[in-house]
Amino acid sequence: MTIENNMRGIVIAPSLDLDTHKNISYLGTIHPDTFKKYLLYFDKIDIPKTTRIGFESTPDDKFLESAGILEHTLHDEGSTFQPKHTKLNLIENALKIRHSVQPGQWSLANHKLSPSENQLTKNPGIEIKIYECLPIPSPESSFDDILNYKDKRKDELLEFRNHLDDIYQLILSQPDTERGLVTAIANLKKSITNVNASATKGLLRRVASSFNISLNIESTFSLASALLAGDKSQVAKEALGFISFEPAKLFTATEIPKDLKALSYLVNLNKI
Repeated sequence: MTIENNMRGIVIAPSLDLDTHKNISYLGTIHPDTFKKYLLYFDKIDIPKTTRIGFESTPDDKFLESAGILEHTLHDEGSTFQPKHTKLNLIENALKIRHSVQPGQWSLANHKLSPSENQLTKNPGIEIKIYECLPIPSPESSFDDILNYKDKRKDELLEFRNHLDDIYQLILSQPDTERGLVTAIANLKKSITNVNASATKGLLRRVASSFNISLNIESTFSLASALLAGDKSQVAKEALGFISFEPAKLFTATEIPKDLKALSYLVNLNKI
């Protein structure tokens, strides 16, 4: 399965301000760290816009727009424009359009829908709470760093994404979804801790065995001759030849237990 067939997008409400005179203004998009988190786990980000408010793209916006990641579904509210409902109208319109083209592939970031539009995304709170418990990139990481990380680990990202889908479906199958969510998140957090611990132990084992000591017979006789001759510099030289150091493959696949393989995308995340 390719990234295209398993694309994941998220709709994020723009930051708007409604003053006491019911005038609405645009405050910007979202914090760079929030952008980075969504960028790590989603392929597309949609921050919808309206024809009734002027929007200016920030440098971060422009970078992600040029990379084909950040998009803006445009909503023409026309004569029905109601400032206090603008944010809700924007995300509901965006979800309708996205789901009509790519059903089941779009999520909603922390925003409630009106009762009449709840069918746009079933149980959005459950899905986003799963994503909220995932580790995030460091503040020092750049957008380029994250994109390179994702590109190099496409297969792991797909496997991890499928794993999250399985968790989501398991929660929905429970009679008590709220309890199921609590249990699933606790188990996921524990698995994330375990996979990082396993990766660290595997690295330590590889470092410890990265030098193979072998006896060099020819150097044994050369070392003995140098000792008899009293040549200190030659003694040191021959001593190095007495033991040969062969670097093992330090950068082989991380040793992760089979039951945690689906989470390998998260290993070394702190090094982005």
